[in-house]
Amino acid sequence: MRENRSFHESFNEWAALARSDPRAFEALRRQQVRRLIERAPPRRRIRLEALQWRIDQERNRAPSPLEACRRLSGMMWDSLLGKGGLLDSLRAPRPLAGVSEALSQPDANVLRFHRKS
Repeated sequence: MRENRSFHESFNEWAALARSDPRAFEALRRQQVRRLIERAPPRRRIRLEALQWRIDQERNRAPSPLEACRRLSGMMWDSLLGKGGLLDSLRAPRPLAGVSEALSQPDANVLRFHRKS
């Protein structure tokens, strides 16, 4: 598939491949997901790999593609609205590591320097 193309062109190419050769589509999909995960910062890769594993398991366990889509949609909504999800985080932000300690320390004494005249 070409690298520089519009979303519409890309979608149509992927859809045509899925219809004409589902195995090739799946192989290419897995390859593209792997590439994306490998480009992520190292500290994020383990989480992304675990998430992709879970996505793949839900797809494998679902009796139909529509049910797989429903399950994955539910996962996304849970990550947004569920306990500890994005909405909870936005409502009660946690301080960044090290920031709360820095803010809890007393203010520094400011020294005044006088100019010699």
